[in-house]
Amino acid sequence: MLEHDPGSQHWNLLIKRVRLQDAGVYECQVSSKLRHLRHHVLLEVHAIQISGSAAVDKDDRIYLICNATGLEYPPEDLDWFFEGIKLATNADEKRIGQDVWKETSWSEAQFKCEKFVSLTDKTIVSILEIRDAQLDHSGIYTCRTSNLLVKSTQVTVLSGEFRS
Repeated sequence: MLEHDPGSQHWNLLIKRVRLQDAGVYECQVSSKLRHLRHHVLLEVHAIQISGSAAVDKDDRIYLICNATGLEYPPEDLDWFFEGIKLATNADEKRIGQDVWKETSWSEAQFKCEKFVSLTDKTIVSILEIRDAQLDHSGIYTCRTSNLLVKSTQVTVLSGEFRS
């Protein structure tokens, strides 16, 4: 969609619901009797999504997957946050394929984080697993890539108790 304010010399190209396929070089051309101007703009589109547990029973497992894709390369890293606080881990990294790396992190706080990086697919995937979910594990979980793509999801831990 082309956007123009009648009293202005500014024109904007507005792309609603941007997809990965929209990435590329866009050219703006302005012609007049005196000259012809061209301006190129590179649009980079990055994708990030979270899937997994929206609600779990107390003592069950919370399982969240964050998948981020880059255009030329995968994002360098991905971190998890709970209620805005970064979840700290100790990492052990190893190569598991020609262009796939796996990093497993453990925390004393009963959670495990695994990351898989694929150069071919240009993706980084991180799996956050929390064993024995407690009521105070309810809240907003966020994954953020090194190039600042951010996605959040709400997780609710249900008590399973009945009120009389």
